[in-house]
Amino acid sequence: MVFLLVNRFFGSSQAPTGRILHDVARELVARGHTVRVVTSAGDYAPGSSIKQQTEPSVERLVVWQWAKGPRVGNWAWFWLASLGRLVWHRYDACLLLTDPPFLPLAARLASLFRRRPVFWWTMDLYPEALHPAGIFQECGLIYRCLRWLNGIGMTVLSGTIVLGERQRQRLQLYSQWHTDPGFSIVVPPWDLRPLQRIPTAGNRIVAQFGWQNRKIALYAGNLGEGHLFTEFLAAAWHFQQAGCTDWLFVFTVHGSGRKALSLAIADQSNVRLLEFLPEQDIGHLLSAATVHLISMKPCWEGIIVPSKLYSILPTGTPVLFVGPPDADTATEISRLNCGLCVPPGTSGETVAGALLQLAQKSLPQSPVPAIHGPASVVDFILQKLPSA
Repeated sequence: MVFLLVNRFFGSSQAPTGRILHDVARELVARGHTVRVVTSAGDYAPGSSIKQQTEPSVERLVVWQWAKGPRVGNWAWFWLASLGRLVWHRYDACLLLTDPPFLPLAARLASLFRRRPVFWWTMDLYPEALHPAGIFQECGLIYRCLRWLNGIGMTVLSGTIVLGERQRQRLQLYSQWHTDPGFSIVVPPWDLRPLQRIPTAGNRIVAQFGWQNRKIALYAGNLGEGHLFTEFLAAAWHFQQAGCTDWLFVFTVHGSGRKALSLAIADQSNVRLLEFLPEQDIGHLLSAATVHLISMKPCWEGIIVPSKLYSILPTGTPVLFVGPPDADTATEISRLNCGLCVPPGTSGETVAGALLQLAQKSLPQSPVPAIHGPASVVDFILQKLPSA
């Protein structure tokens, strides 16, 4: 069978959606299927290694993007290009991700010309993200129109892969959502890269930055509209005021929150802001942490599901999550017993206390549930295709 996969990123080591879609493409190829991927020529961040990770047997249908153009403009152009591919290219089934948003609507329009099974793999939810980001009000006309368009797109879907139960609950609010319990499956993100804990003595990132005698609270990954950092800085300030010099807060981040973070840390000597590191240094960076930091603002639960947790698990390092207690990330951390969760607005003293507690915690490496992985996605799709 021929599968068409659609997402702006594919094979990028630094873009989680591109990385895990690449894993699914490899799984499909391993099972004897043909894979074509509609993706962009752009990349998520410096240091990603698209060419090295692209499967030779996967055909890439590249859409040109503006390297420094507006995000909405790139979204719109890619959406239109994807619509053309959905109409004109031959395929037996299609898997859409959520970058750019509203791809199911493109599939619904394409179904006017040809009807093929369409599956939707939800990462970030739109237009839901536009409300907590302060762009539109839920009761506003534009927001309601966007939800209506999203619902129209859902009518063409044969199945949906969601990242967590909280995300599925949000989608169930649509009147067009299928009530059949087998219509959707929960498959949390994963990270199949060969990550493992690297001892401090052989860790080149620790040596490079002189962290040998420091406890590192590390935030590595996207710092976007749905993430917060003030509670972590409050904890850093608490340690600084208490004369506790062994803790260092390190942010290796990319996203819309980076500029605000850089301004906020001007007076804090125990906070460092770094650029994204090359792929070959990721394992060393993640292993350098004493505690990993993950965050989510209120009202974003189910809209985003931070994937960084699944890159951290193989290192056996504990996690501190500051975010809504009913977020999918909080549920996973509690279930796996791999860290602590505190709500947004928690005081710096309490966050510092949680870090001290976690610094004494020892975890087994790779406590990753069996449900994770590309085989779960492929199995779900194939079982809904009688001719497979």
